[in-house]
Amino acid sequence: AVIEMLSHWLGDTKFRTGVRGYIDAHEWGNAGGADIFRALAKVSQQDVAAVASTFLDQPGVPLVRATVSCDSGKKAVVSVSQQRFRGGHNAGAVANDPLWRIPVCLEAAASHARGARGKRPGAITVCKLLTTRSAKIELPFEGCPRWLLPNAGYHGYYRYALPSAELTKLSSEAKIASGNGATRTQVGLLTNSWALVQAGELQAIALLDMLDDFADADREVLTEVVRILEHTADALVDPTSQKAFEQYVASLLLARAKKIGWDSKAGDTESTRLLRRRIFQALADLTRDPWMVRGAIKRARKLLADPSSVSSDTASIALQVAARHGE
Repeated sequence: AVIEMLSHWLGDTKFRTGVRGYIDAHEWGNAGGADIFRALAKVSQQDVAAVASTFLDQPGVPLVRATVSCDSGKKAVVSVSQQRFRGGHNAGAVANDPLWRIPVCLEAAASHARGARGKRPGAITVCKLLTTRSAKIELPFEGCPRWLLPNAGYHGYYRYALPSAELTKLSSEAKIASGNGATRTQVGLLTNSWALVQAGELQAIALLDMLDDFADADREVLTEVVRILEHTADALVDPTSQKAFEQYVASLLLARAKKIGWDSKAGDTESTRLLRRRIFQALADLTRDPWMVRGAIKRARKLLADPSSVSSDTASIALQVAARHGE
């Protein structure tokens, strides 16, 4: 993750040139981390070792907070600050929190920029090396951005926090993203948002509302949705909210499950088969949906009579559900 961040910060051409120089200089020999950082620094004229060492030689990962200030007729300014990310409450930076040298890259779109669906019209990226506790980054347009992503392309090895209104805008943008990078954008938003819930930075209900936007997403994104639902069930659902949570999961996943179906079909791709198992296993573990129970019992009976008659993708899931709910 750190290497990817450095590559994005320096740029592909400089990074590859530096790696080639490193390999040539140490051909048939030994080398250490300092050697590759020197090679990258020579090409890029950046102090690569100083940046890398803050991530490799001290514990933890940074949390970058971002807030936008914008006045009519003036360029928008993003205030960023860093502290150590904690799995518990992140009330504020602790005095002895370490400082990182973070290549912070912001992506934003001017409020007047419009374009085709999912094409991220007018999106610009501005990068700054954050070496102090806080700093300001000016955006190259006037007025408030339509949305702001504090980790452009999710290449940075850090978590980010935004005010709830800005996070809602970002979620709406991620929802309509398409083409190259859309999956990375959506998965990045979801994983970061779950981390914020764990840290007390975001209410769980806000994240669950966000998941509604991705019920029709591709397999990688929906896999992340299911992972968050499983974590939520483990960490947050108590007996008083169990039934409501089961209904919520069913409302989110059942339509997709019915569309894919219990049984394999000719022409199913590997991605479809993997998605079928992921969704049906989640419904089996997290709900007691009648449609799931009826389908499971039907296939369990067929399986006992003829093991080859039931799809291997869902046979074990059918047995699990039938054992819990069957006669």
